[in-house]
Amino acid sequence: MNKKYWLFTIMLLIVIFFFNFNKGKKTNDSFNFLSQKDSIQLYYFHINKAELSICDSNYTQALDNYLNAFSYINSPFPNDIYNSLILNIYLRNYSDAIKLCEKLVLLGVNMTFFNQVPLKSLKNDTVLWNSFISKYDSLNEVYKSKIDFELRNEIYKLFLNDQKNFCNIDIETGIIPYIQTQDTVFEKYFDILKKYGYPNHDLLGIDLINDTIIKPSFQATIIQHMYQESIDSIEKVSALLKKEIFRGRLLPADFMNWDEFRYEPNHHYGKSILLKSMYEKDIYFYKLNLDSLRIKKYNYNRSEIFMYSFEDNLKKLIFIQKNPDNKFNFIIYGLYEMDNFEDNLKKLAFKKINFNDY
Repeated sequence: MNKKYWLFTIMLLIVIFFFNFNKGKKTNDSFNFLSQKDSIQLYYFHINKAELSICDSNYTQALDNYLNAFSYINSPFPNDIYNSLILNIYLRNYSDAIKLCEKLVLLGVNMTFFNQVPLKSLKNDTVLWNSFISKYDSLNEVYKSKIDFELRNEIYKLFLNDQKNFCNIDIETGIIPYIQTQDTVFEKYFDILKKYGYPNHDLLGIDLINDTIIKPSFQATIIQHMYQESIDSIEKVSALLKKEIFRGRLLPADFMNWDEFRYEPNHHYGKSILLKSMYEKDIYFYKLNLDSLRIKKYNYNRSEIFMYSFEDNLKKLIFIQKNPDNKFNFIIYGLYEMDNFEDNLKKLAFKKINFNDY
């Protein structure tokens, strides 16, 4: 072999070594976009595995997957932290549970949040609980120092204007009168997206309703209306939001819920999976009845945004319906409630299901 060949071989081996070395590392700010994207994909993979393990009541395996997921992202999503907290309580890992409580306080959770069942059981370990209480004020100050309340208030004002406009619907015709200010709402919010990316919990903190962690619902409502109105810049909005998934700032399920509007009346992700119907005081459930090729297509489109499969989504939806008192908080879409729609079932391509089969 000549000298040039040896030099080329050595350089190639060095490149492969550094590529694999970096690929095995966890995320940090110095990572390039592709390696960050790989890490985020692993995060969503383990979160999905954790939620499926919860559905199977395998709490130890679920917790292991949450721990693996958290190693691939700098700032886990609040609902994932919360579910991990519940698992630690069920498994009596109270020391780890308190650490997760501290993470939630840093995102804006107040003390009354911890009065709910089963979180109040943490108070039984007085040493750990008193230590947590002693740290609360300082943790809350850190939260206040890092949240952009000015931006949060700006988005909330846009939400109020958005609601004012959309509440002017003509009940008889279903038509929303054209209002100039609605264009302004969309334009200003798009400017925010371009400047900040998707403003997630790191920037805005989290909101609580009845001691339940929710996403900034006012922001989600604006985005949904942008899609529903099919604004001129919707393709750019969609591209920007999709990129935020790969940065670990936006949940794939949220993006799917909005982006599906671009494909109506057809489906791109198979969002409408389960229907719940009230008929003569009885409740019936129906799942979308699709051939294997259509489901394969939906699953491919879902995988492109790191979204779990059609089948996994159905399993989680059924778990929630069968266990309405469960304490976990999944962010999933696909359940639609309709009244007396049996006559349209064939058109909707839904098939009645029995929960005992799952």
